[in-house]
Amino acid sequence: QIELLDSKGGVMALLDEECTVPKGSDEGYVSKMHNAFKSELYSKPRRGKGANLHGKATSAKFDKLQFIFRHYAGEVQYTANRWLEKNRGT
Repeated sequence: QIELLDSKGGVMALLDEECTVPKGSDEGYVSKMHNAFKSELYSKPRRGKGANLHGKATSAKFDKLQFIFRHYAGEVQYTANRWLEKNRGT
């Protein structure tokens, strides 16, 4: 699990990389993660009518910004809204 987060090519490295792209975006960052991670610890959120996580409906507005990590506490869905902005410190 630590490797997925903090290794070369991990979540944090991809965030830093996307911050250096001139037109980098939160959507681009999440898309890179979807392409990079093929693991039972990571997945795209379930899409379509009735998609939810733990009984909570997902918002179509944030669809392209969402991803799921699985760890000892179960599935945790994240929404990378303004992550690049926060990482850049702007």
